[in-house]
Amino acid sequence: MPVLTKRIRDRVIALLDADSVVAENSRWRIACYELVCGSESIALVVDDGGVRSVANIELQSTPVIKISGTEDQWRTVLDGLHGGLHRAWRYRLLDFDGDPLVMMSLWKTLWRLGEALVAAQREAA
Repeated sequence: MPVLTKRIRDRVIALLDADSVVAENSRWRIACYELVCGSESIALVVDDGGVRSVANIELQSTPVIKISGTEDQWRTVLDGLHGGLHRAWRYRLLDFDGDPLVMMSLWKTLWRLGEALVAAQREAA
């Protein structure tokens, strides 16, 4: 069964779009998050204080923050890894690639993304 499903993506977008921390952190910034697990991926864009889905990141002119890992690595995060995506980055559980300045400027959004992934996974279970 795929780990990064459309259902998870849609719920994560809804959670992040309603999050005041994300709205404030992404008010003047823009980036596309691409989450990759093997051949499956989901992508979302944060900009102007909102979050939305994007179908084809190659067509985006925004900076891309790519987070990739195996199914087991993603399941560890989705199952509620203590420290979420921050710990996954710090301990190299997942691979993070992209402009470091963009990644750091949107760190609060990245943190909330990890929390939203866990919440979406629990709701889907």
